[in-house]
Amino acid sequence: MRLAARRDRAGGSRDRRPPPHDPEQLYLEYVAALAASGDRTAIRSKLADNLDNACPERPDFPDRERPMREKYRPARAILEAALRQAEAARAEWCNASEAVKWR
Repeated sequence: MRLAARRDRAGGSRDRRPPPHDPEQLYLEYVAALAASGDRTAIRSKLADNLDNACPERPDFPDRERPMREKYRPARAILEAALRQAEAARAEWCNASEAVKWR
């Protein structure tokens, strides 16, 4: 999955938000593809979105508690696992870079 790189109207900064969800694609398939990208920024962004959407303090939450729990809990698990894996890979890469640097 590629991240959409869009320019904002204010001055051309790059927006690294994940691409919007295609309505034809199942939500968990979308989340799995995003997680598989290994893009830590995109994974963090989607995880924050997931946590916000599943927040029980939201005013619209009482009527949607079960659907939201069924939709967002599995996605959260996928995203958290992917973020742990991406962070571990980044740490390993940084450690390897330091080892090479000091040889």
